[in-house]
Amino acid sequence: MAKILFGGLIEVPKINEHENLVSLLKGQGHEVDYVNDIAMSRAIKEVIREPLKYDVMIYDTRLFYDTRLFYDLRGDELRKRLFESRVIKLLKSCNLPIVLLADKELSDTARKYADPLINLINLPYNPEETAQEISDYLSCFLI
Repeated sequence: MAKILFGGLIEVPKINEHENLVSLLKGQGHEVDYVNDIAMSRAIKEVIREPLKYDVMIYDTRLFYDTRLFYDLRGDELRKRLFESRVIKLLKSCNLPIVLLADKELSDTARKYADPLINLINLPYNPEETAQEISDYLSCFLI
């Protein structure tokens, strides 16, 4: 079974959605470390330094948001640009299979980067179907 790093939201209305998925993945025998946005930044750096710690990363694109404090662009346009210029490069540098849980604003942008190492799942998702899809995806990488 897989060791999974899951970066998701800590907001109360959203965590239940991921708690169900985490429980289902654990029920399938996977080990899951669920971290929020601040811890995810540290976790990604750790994965880059120690790539064998995890087998796969699940990344909720809603972790990457824009306060529009420093930029003069519409929030969704800026998120797309920064996702392409920063986030996707950082995720790819982890050299792990990645499951992107893509919100509506970033799903088209994220779809451009889907390849054998990046699996895209649109938000909102069905936890049971998504747990099975992730397990099927992992079976391609685990021996």
